[in-house]
Amino acid sequence: AASRQARLRPDTGPAALGRASETEVVQTRRGATRRGATTAKRSRSLPESNAAQPQAKSQETVKEADPSNAESNRSTTTKTPVAVATDASQSSNKKKLHELVATAPEKLETYRRLRVRKCMGWSKQGMPVFVERIGEFITSLSSDLAKTMTVQDWLDCYMYEMAGLILEFRKGAAQGNVQWKMLFIADMRGVKFMQAFRSINLLKAFAKEVEVHFPEQAGPVFLINTPSVVHSAWKLAKQFLDPVVLAKIQLHPNAATNVLLEHMDEDVLFEEYGGKNRDHFPHAEIH
Repeated sequence: AASRQARLRPDTGPAALGRASETEVVQTRRGATRRGATTAKRSRSLPESNAAQPQAKSQETVKEADPSNAESNRSTTTKTPVAVATDASQSSNKKKLHELVATAPEKLETYRRLRVRKCMGWSKQGMPVFVERIGEFITSLSSDLAKTMTVQDWLDCYMYEMAGLILEFRKGAAQGNVQWKMLFIADMRGVKFMQAFRSINLLKAFAKEVEVHFPEQAGPVFLINTPSVVHSAWKLAKQFLDPVVLAKIQLHPNAATNVLLEHMDEDVLFEEYGGKNRDHFPHAEIH
């Protein structure tokens, strides 16, 4: 009876189950093939639409950055000094640099009381020679006056001064002195380890702005009067400085007068560093 029932219902035996499984596999494969074909069809259509979007953005970007485009030069919003400096560094539009230096940042006076730098003159290679009391600047960051400055305030003031330097370079180029680099002396006297450590983030922000907006602006860089703590902090600084800039930096535990005089005349170097230049070089307001 059991065998007769099996013969009458062939769809319930093991062979039938096998055939059913085969049918399911075939159906599954067919479904996957259809889905794959649909997906492939969609995939083939994506690159065209995706490629069109970046192309449109690229055209818009070129239009905005074109200094010859009158519409692009009319600003409907007030840009921050950093934004204007960015535009100036990406095009040859002199008007933007003049606009930047014509509008001094609100905290510029405070900035200059804390971060004291001065141009001593020109090097033997024709580069402007700047000296800055970096040690006093780092020390001043813990003062009440420095606490009124935000990171954006620091960057706006710094970019304002850098834009002014670019304009000076252009004046020199118009007179036949084509120069786009500067010699920089950083007087590290007085800095302490914790002060140096706390200033790392701000110094990183400065370095980033220079690398992005004013690449390859630095010529030789001399860190003078460096206490031992600077050599320890230097290991941290190496992690975020451009390797090209790192190769230009020298550390000296003293004023390095002889080294500096290889790059500039005695009349250029300030007296306190062994030269004959008697121009007043103020100190930062540390307290």
